[in-house]
Amino acid sequence: MKKSLKLMAVVASLTLITGVAVAPASQAAKIKLCLALDTGGVDDRSFNQGAWAGAQASTVSNAEYL
Repeated sequence: MKKSLKLMAVVASLTLITGVAVAPASQAAKIKLCLALDTGGVDDRSFNQGAWAGAQASTVSNAEYL
């Protein structure tokens, strides 16, 4: 029982170390934001307006509006 527990701990540790050791991405791809609105438009005082405000308030620096 103790041997299998130690073996599982070693395997889990090696898995975590391997997962952390990968090289980071050089540069993230540019994000494209798209928002599908209903017939009410952007100023409908409901879901569309809230979603539009959230899209505009997005702090992602590499985002582009479509």
